[in-house]
Amino acid sequence: MCSSASCRRAPQARVLSKAKGLSTGFGAMSTSHWGAPSPHPVTTGVPIMSWYERMRSQQSRGQTTAKPARLGGLAEARRQTLGQYFTPDAIAALMFAIAKQAVDHLVNPDSRKVSILDNSIGSGRLIQFADPSIHSIFGIDVDTPLLETLGEALQEGGFTFQLSHVGMENVVPREFDVCLANPPFSLTLSSPNMTAYPCTSHGKFGPNTSSLSQDYALHQALSAAQVVIVLLPSTTAVQVEADPHLSCRLRASIQLPANAFRSENASVSTRILVFGPNKRPTTPVSVLWEPGDPIPTIPDMRATSLADRKARLQVHAHDQGTPVITRPVTSDVTVRLTRKRRMLKVQFRCGLAEAKGLNAIMRSHVPHPPHPAEHRYPTGVRYTGQGALYLDHHLCSADPVQSIERTVIGALQSEGLHVEVDPGLMPFVRKAKRRLIRQLTPFARFAWINSNSLGQLPLTEHFEVVSPKKQLLAPLIWGSPIVPESATLPVKAVDTPKGRGYSVSWNGASATLTGEELLKRFALPEVRQSGWIQVEEGRLGKFPSFESFLRKRMERLGIRDWLWDFQADDVIEVMLGTTGALLGHEMGLGKSRLALALALMSVGRHALIVTEAHLVFEMLAEIRKIGLSKDSWQVIESERELQTLRKINLISYSRLRLPVSNTKPKLTFAHALRRQIHTIVADEVHVAAHPESQQSRALAIVGARCRFGMTGTPIPNYPRDLLPVATCVVGANNPLQPYGHGPLCSERNAVSMDFVPRGVDAFRERFVTLDWVTNEFAESMQTGAKRELPRIRDVPGYREWIRCILKRRVRQEPQVAKHVRIPAFQTVIHEVVFDDAHLSHYLAVADDFAEWYRAEKARCQRDGKVLNLMLLIRRIQELTFALNFPQQRRDTPSCYRGGLTSKQRWVIQHCNALRDQGERFIVFGHSPGLLDLLEQELAKQGTVAPALHGKLPPRRRMDRLDSMFRNGSAHGILLSYQANKNGLNIAQANRVVLYDRDWTAKTEDQAIARVLRPDQSKQVTVDCIHVQGSLDLYMDQTVSAKRQAAHAGLDWGESQSGSFVHMDELVERYVRDLATRRGLDPHQARRLMKYVA
Repeated sequence: MCSSASCRRAPQARVLSKAKGLSTGFGAMSTSHWGAPSPHPVTTGVPIMSWYERMRSQQSRGQTTAKPARLGGLAEARRQTLGQYFTPDAIAALMFAIAKQAVDHLVNPDSRKVSILDNSIGSGRLIQFADPSIHSIFGIDVDTPLLETLGEALQEGGFTFQLSHVGMENVVPREFDVCLANPPFSLTLSSPNMTAYPCTSHGKFGPNTSSLSQDYALHQALSAAQVVIVLLPSTTAVQVEADPHLSCRLRASIQLPANAFRSENASVSTRILVFGPNKRPTTPVSVLWEPGDPIPTIPDMRATSLADRKARLQVHAHDQGTPVITRPVTSDVTVRLTRKRRMLKVQFRCGLAEAKGLNAIMRSHVPHPPHPAEHRYPTGVRYTGQGALYLDHHLCSADPVQSIERTVIGALQSEGLHVEVDPGLMPFVRKAKRRLIRQLTPFARFAWINSNSLGQLPLTEHFEVVSPKKQLLAPLIWGSPIVPESATLPVKAVDTPKGRGYSVSWNGASATLTGEELLKRFALPEVRQSGWIQVEEGRLGKFPSFESFLRKRMERLGIRDWLWDFQADDVIEVMLGTTGALLGHEMGLGKSRLALALALMSVGRHALIVTEAHLVFEMLAEIRKIGLSKDSWQVIESERELQTLRKINLISYSRLRLPVSNTKPKLTFAHALRRQIHTIVADEVHVAAHPESQQSRALAIVGARCRFGMTGTPIPNYPRDLLPVATCVVGANNPLQPYGHGPLCSERNAVSMDFVPRGVDAFRERFVTLDWVTNEFAESMQTGAKRELPRIRDVPGYREWIRCILKRRVRQEPQVAKHVRIPAFQTVIHEVVFDDAHLSHYLAVADDFAEWYRAEKARCQRDGKVLNLMLLIRRIQELTFALNFPQQRRDTPSCYRGGLTSKQRWVIQHCNALRDQGERFIVFGHSPGLLDLLEQELAKQGTVAPALHGKLPPRRRMDRLDSMFRNGSAHGILLSYQANKNGLNIAQANRVVLYDRDWTAKTEDQAIARVLRPDQSKQVTVDCIHVQGSLDLYMDQTVSAKRQAAHAGLDWGESQSGSFVHMDELVERYVRDLATRRGLDPHQARRLMKYVA
């Protein structure tokens, strides 16, 4: 409900104002029915003012718009009305009379006028009783015709007033005496200029950029005025009354009749909330009010003195800054073009020349779409031509020097300016382009390609296909040309809303096909047979002089003696790029030696290797095997080592972010190493991938010129997770890695920044598959809620993105298999059936979760909020415990009273069988209590398997692992996923049992990799145990889809096809099948199973 349309974005803020002198008067008005004034006085105590007569013919949008026939039309009705419903006169008189009680005692001829704010003023119904001799009027609205008409009426009435044509979300009001408001209801406001109130949330423009209209109007009014009288929906009013931060100023709650807005074609329950000037622990007055009732007496409403208060509206759309150009006019037309880091700088000597030059380069403001939600510009983008000053945009072109001359130098010269180019600028640009050419040369890549897979399609933009038969080019389009048999057709790779497509042309017509459709209907001229194929030639041999220098350096340092052939080639290839790369070799392929080789090959004096704390000893063991001299390396553990840096300096992530000493709490090891390290090698770099993590910040603080990242799992969870990993190593928004929070880096930006997207938005649209997403997730793809399918939208485009960033090796490729023989593993899935007691407990917890989820989701939709993710995760954990460890006591509808579950009994029997076969095993699980239970039960049957989990100190865990399993006679170990560390070598076992599944493929892959080591001599088998109809099946589907998506993007595997079945459908399928077998109705079966025990 609203007296305005103030939530719609105004294209430009406009201010209408008029000042008049003082006179007298506060009087009385009468109303006898809703919506129309009456000449017969009643008890409101305020008069009708003649100046407002011309506004009475105005009708609201809500009054002239038909009500929606069904709920589906509600959103369209809100869009048309903009929440604009004028306040009936009787309610307006009531609100104004209450304001009169608060400030009437301050009115006298010597005081200044009482300032009244209406942040959704519309036709001015709430201020129709104002007197120009006493009141100054301030209003906000975006309904231009209505605002102009009201401005004319106020001017004729002799008011001092200011009307701003702008939405309330773009205004900051301050120092008002009274605020009267009837804001729009249930509309979403969104603006980067919003003030951070408790009601604001994460919007399309970042944190605190979105809010419901009625909530924002209330908080804005309370921050701006002493006395606030606001009309709100009853549901919102109840929430306000229960909020201690708002109710401390609440003096009264006045319930209005249900038909209060009947004349405005609306039926809604509303209340008037009255707020006083001070926070006092008083009980608000609660009133049921009807027309004709007296004005309620409200305590503690008297406003303070008006003498020192100066009301003002700060409109963000106005440029209120200082002059941009302050340089004096000297008539010197000489300008100097230089650079500062990655930006071009133009230095002027004359203010007039500066104005002309900047106008020539910037040209104009970037255009904005009609609605701000349609496009979000990156932070700082304001002008069409400002991209010409970004050096990286010019480097994207074939000739960056020519691009600079055309867009920058040419623009300056067109204004008659004489341009002096810094002598070092163009040589630097040419050198940067040569380096970029090396960086944009893809790494060598081998992949297993099936003869009919999408991996057969070239990555080039243009190629050809052959028609195997006579066919229509586009069978569903009338008049499509016929393609003869054996005809050769040109193909162009294009971007489509569904990902990468292929435009096939023939006789002037074209058809866009998916990769699957293209391979099904046409043939490639050269089809490769299934097998290991080199899909990228790589950098070796293309830069012979630089490569020769690196190989001679490797031989001179003796590095070649302790590297395998493929490792030596990899070191040379990644160093050809000079600034860094990401090495994503699979686990067990000697990343420790690669890290040491990269550090020694560094041309700088000092290199830094950063790894996890528990892997420092593994790295030291590798150094001793190689035989590096003691004076060439050290472990940084204290301030003493910082004074004597060596060629190789080893430090853990945890220490890098810590203070150097207690006496220097702000000086961390990262700060102390800043600008002293030429090359940094970040092992297990995925742990520092989150841009806001302390590890990531510490790596950035070091500021190394050359950065290498190493990880066996480049995609920790979803395919999008590779973006922050790549950003941590090679940066963002540059020609090599164009995605990030800044502008998407491209050659086009040097010419125009109009509608340039944020890099993170372009990445999400191109590669991420989402059903829905919150604004918080859209901001960074790190936090916030979403429903994401584990699929890459554009698989060929994803491979093209990483081909110059990621150097990848897998165990089975021929160059690796010559040196490293790690046996392949097989996965066996075993299904067990719920026993009745366990099923009863599980269904009770599942149904309790479902009921909670539906109720919580409905509440969040009603309140316009997002479901609390932490609470949701906790409730899902209840499901996993009910399935895997029901003996754990938790807040569930009923406690589990049974013994060992069928799943637990199966694992115990399986471990005993492996013991009898002489096989050694590792059982992985999440719960320490579960592992302790399994250890006890196995011990009863003579199987020794110590439990190693997070409740044991790390040193004790390692001691038990070494003494009882690695060097002992234990049959197996029971290891928690959390205690399983990257780089841990447990090749003594060859059977892996995943008791419960994890949500990420990385966690499971790291668990399996503990036994996949070069010294593994047996066949490795992974056993997964699933309970039919349980969460296990959904988790297996999710993890398999994530693993397949990662395999498709990284290793040229097949893209996932088919539908993605969600958890509730899997459970229902199992219940239906079980009911059918027992001859019961499914609903009846579910009820019986819940209470069977």
